[in-house]
Amino acid sequence: MPEDLGTFSLDPGPPPTLKLQGEIDFRCTSRLQQALRQAAVHPGDVRVDLAEVSFVDSSGYAVLVEEATRLSGEKRRLELLSPGRAFLNTLNVAGLRHYFVIRNPSEAASVPPPPTSTVRGWQHSAFAIPCRVNLLSMARERVMAVAQSLYFSENELCEIELAAGEALSNALRHGCREEEQQIKVECVVDGSALTVQVNDPGHGFLPERIPMPDLEALQEGGMGIHFMRLMMDEITYRFDERGTTVEMTKRPKNLHPAPEERDNKGNSHPSS
Repeated sequence: MPEDLGTFSLDPGPPPTLKLQGEIDFRCTSRLQQALRQAAVHPGDVRVDLAEVSFVDSSGYAVLVEEATRLSGEKRRLELLSPGRAFLNTLNVAGLRHYFVIRNPSEAASVPPPPTSTVRGWQHSAFAIPCRVNLLSMARERVMAVAQSLYFSENELCEIELAAGEALSNALRHGCREEEQQIKVECVVDGSALTVQVNDPGHGFLPERIPMPDLEALQEGGMGIHFMRLMMDEITYRFDERGTTVEMTKRPKNLHPAPEERDNKGNSHPSS
């Protein structure tokens, strides 16, 4: 099992508590669903401890919402213990927080970001990975290394990481037929925005035919694109001889230009 893949352990309680660790993504959502059902065999509300979870993708959220909805029909609740800032931000942006009882959220302990961002100039990164699921975390981290150069707020960085993770997962699952095919990634900071392109060799699809998900009956299919649209400012698709390319753009909500510096002749230059 890959080191970053989510693991689960159940304390029957009471109350029954399922402890999650690592990354909760499409690779382990079937096991997560089974573990939640095992926890629900015990009486009372079900708790899910998220303190050691590092990342959750759309399929993970879908499973948690599905189980919360099922328990609600039995007059029981799904309680989330110690969710991190990224998790809580996603619940808020996606309108999913009301499904859960939140206990000990970590967002209150976070230091708020500076009120404004300062442009630091251009950044560029381009790389390719084989279509192997164990490389998705590394690719996501490389995207985030570029994103952090623009001083996004902490919540905005969480949104970029989720959108990048969804785009990479979609490329691997739907655009690659063989492991040795490549996913190509390009990230650009142009001084005011981050643009991320993810290219795969697949034949593409019709984005306009992807419906808005039904929040009362969430399913994995289409949730990733929905989350990408929520988290980023702009999303476009291209389908050509190179395959499928999704381009995502995000701008910091609080962005001020960098102050100009003057040389000894009085000429102004952007600060680096």
